[in-house]
Amino acid sequence: MHVFQKSSTPPTSGSSAIAFGELAGYNGVLLAQKGGHLGSGDAVAEANGRISSGSLIFCHASTLCGPTKSGMRYPLFLRMRTAVISDIHGNLEALQVVLTSIDQRGVDRIVCLGDVLGYGPNPVECVDLVAERCEWCLLGNHDLAALYEPTNFNEVAERAAYWTRKQLEAVTDADQRRARWELLGRLRVRVQEGDFLAVHGTPRKPINEYLFPEDVQSGTRKFEQIFARVPRYGMQGHTHVPGVFTAEPEFYSPEELGEGPWSLPTDEQLIFNPGSVGQPRDGDPRASYAILETSEGEDKTTLEFIREPYDIEAVAAKIIAEPELADWLGERLREGR
Repeated sequence: MHVFQKSSTPPTSGSSAIAFGELAGYNGVLLAQKGGHLGSGDAVAEANGRISSGSLIFCHASTLCGPTKSGMRYPLFLRMRTAVISDIHGNLEALQVVLTSIDQRGVDRIVCLGDVLGYGPNPVECVDLVAERCEWCLLGNHDLAALYEPTNFNEVAERAAYWTRKQLEAVTDADQRRARWELLGRLRVRVQEGDFLAVHGTPRKPINEYLFPEDVQSGTRKFEQIFARVPRYGMQGHTHVPGVFTAEPEFYSPEELGEGPWSLPTDEQLIFNPGSVGQPRDGDPRASYAILETSEGEDKTTLEFIREPYDIEAVAAKIIAEPELADWLGERLREGR
């Protein structure tokens, strides 16, 4: 395949080379070093105080900041390992396994492309874990459905959306309940960090539009409009199918790419999908995510897809035991469909 080259650089450990620049922040909030979050024990994050329980800090990779002995400056990580997760869908067991896997791979930060909610039996716990562990999270269509109303959902998805909302409303602690709703209400529809644009759906319609592998056969105009909005690289979720799209258009699954990590081209556009943590749909039931490693000084980025098995039967049993969730939502997890 001419677009990718297998990286000759092995994955790094958790330590990162740094250089210093000026202070930068988001909405007046001093941003945490190395993907820290409020309540993480990170001194920079804690210096800002707790805005609300489970709040996220949103920032750009080029503006990770913190105080130094020489004054208020920030470390710009020349080598940054970012875990990209998406489409958790209330699947706590899958999320916990993925987070453990991430912790074992020397990752500097975690970002989420949306759909924390919907379908699965543990929406509240998943929201809390994303708030605790992710540097930022996007708004997915199922998150939007819980906040407002499900639109263009089938009956099974609509019932799950209303059930999810009830779980969030049923929390007895008023402060925790309000904090979670406020967190969900702050999720953005897109984030751009340098050459990367992140959305849940597509750059053209960031919440609801799908970009399927089969679209490469007939969606030339669709690809033109989508890639016209991509700076160099894009990342998206929504379809629950991992892989890479090019502007040609072509689609490459992780199996077609072979064992990674792979070096991304510097002279071509592409969009990658990390797959789904909580409801894979590519025929592989294992939880899916990706790791990006960017080397600022070398203008080099590598991509690696990761799959992890988890206790599917435990999740399926919880779904089947809940009358308002369709049994099929548990059964499909066994097949990865």
